[in-house]
Amino acid sequence: MKFVLFAFGSALSLTSVATCDNSTNAGKGAVDCRAVVGKMMVPIASQFAEGFAGDKATKWTQKLTEAMATSCRNDKWPADVAACIMSAKEDAETLMCGKDSIDKEFDAKLDKHMRPVVYEMLSDMLATTRAPAEADEPPTDNN
Repeated sequence: MKFVLFAFGSALSLTSVATCDNSTNAGKGAVDCRAVVGKMMVPIASQFAEGFAGDKATKWTQKLTEAMATSCRNDKWPADVAACIMSAKEDAETLMCGKDSIDKEFDAKLDKHMRPVVYEMLSDMLATTRAPAEADEPPTDNN
């Protein structure tokens, strides 16, 4: 569970890299959301594959990818941040893209797309890791 929460934290960190001022997109062309989100998802998908059982890694990688791609398209991620993500050589570099120019309005838009996926994934993780109800019952004293 700890590893899955780390992987999930990484996913949220990577989604925050795109939360900067929308005005930077003016005149710089459209962002290739599929490519940008695809690059962001590589380390997350790898962590999910190590941390989730069965087909859950694929399920949550797809859902997170869809949510980020929707945000990228609908919220018009800034071209300069997308370029930074695409040129980053390491995950740590990617995390720095747009870090200093977070815009609260844009962050709220991203949150609108991500929050439902986050809650659904956490519920799914808790349901899978929770012990059966009978294990929660105190032991009976047979004396």
